[in-house]
Amino acid sequence: MPTGESRNQVCASVRILLTARSVGRPIVETTGTHTSFGMLLPDRIILSDADKLEVLRRLDQFRKWRSLDDKRYCLVCCAIITGREIQLIGGTGGTGPLRAICPTKGCHSIPMDWVLPTDEVLAKMSV
Repeated sequence: MPTGESRNQVCASVRILLTARSVGRPIVETTGTHTSFGMLLPDRIILSDADKLEVLRRLDQFRKWRSLDDKRYCLVCCAIITGREIQLIGGTGGTGPLRAICPTKGCHSIPMDWVLPTDEVLAKMSV
């Protein structure tokens, strides 16, 4: 490139607008200020008991749901959860496909991470 000739420079400006909803689940934490920038999961969906049971039966291809009182053991957070407690998120009104997640704070496991609680699991939890 001859001297004195200027290069074409493209400068792009990226702006991020943080809202109250954008800091629920940390993705990056700055070390200087300990500020977290993150994303929230979509709002949970509230359904009637019959509809929720139907959705759980459809979304959980690994285990049969007889009622919302059925229990599962979460392999991720080691909690016993019921169908009533499981959160449904996404779907037509939310972001992404409809999915079921663990209700334990900070745990976003899905049906493949839940097993039927055996006597051994229940005994370990009672200790």
